[in-house]
Amino acid sequence: IVGTHALYSTAVEYKDLRLAVIDEQHRFGVMQRQSIINKGRVTYRGSTFEPNLLMMSATPIPQSLALTVFGDLDISTIHTMPAGRKPIQTHLVKEGNEINAYEAVRKELAIGHQAYFVYPAIDSDENIKSAERAFQHLSQHIYPQYKCALVHSKIDDEEQVRILKEFHDGSIQVLAATTVIEVGVDVPNATCMVIEQA
Repeated sequence: IVGTHALYSTAVEYKDLRLAVIDEQHRFGVMQRQSIINKGRVTYRGSTFEPNLLMMSATPIPQSLALTVFGDLDISTIHTMPAGRKPIQTHLVKEGNEINAYEAVRKELAIGHQAYFVYPAIDSDENIKSAERAFQHLSQHIYPQYKCALVHSKIDDEEQVRILKEFHDGSIQVLAATTVIEVGVDVPNATCMVIEQA
């Protein structure tokens, strides 16, 4: 069975749960992970058995790293990228030199590619860059010739789906967003991502 957090809710019961796989494990708390294990715990002839648990993450949280180093976890590491995947290039741009990042993105847009711009907040004070202010700046001053869009968690779910579909289909070239886009980013034509105040 494949599902969301609903799989460990109180009403869900399993007949013979032997393996639980938690993807993006940093999105699940200790109690949530424990509750799925509890659902598979059985006692047989005086011995207690628990299901095997495989936690997967590309972004482990400090607690997971500590469990890996000091706890009773076996580690499996995927060292290779999927076939055909090109290496990722990361560039650090000093604050105040954003124009360099904008121009690098402009070159990608000019050859028909798309770009993500990710911000730490929806709207905020002057010290933290916000997706809403950045969207206005990008769409009006930096890339007025390209279709830009904004997506964040306060936008209606149906509208988010529509925007992400349009971006996936290529009708939106520049997507300003918060980390709401972090899971399921799969737009092969989006060849660059600018993460502000990473």
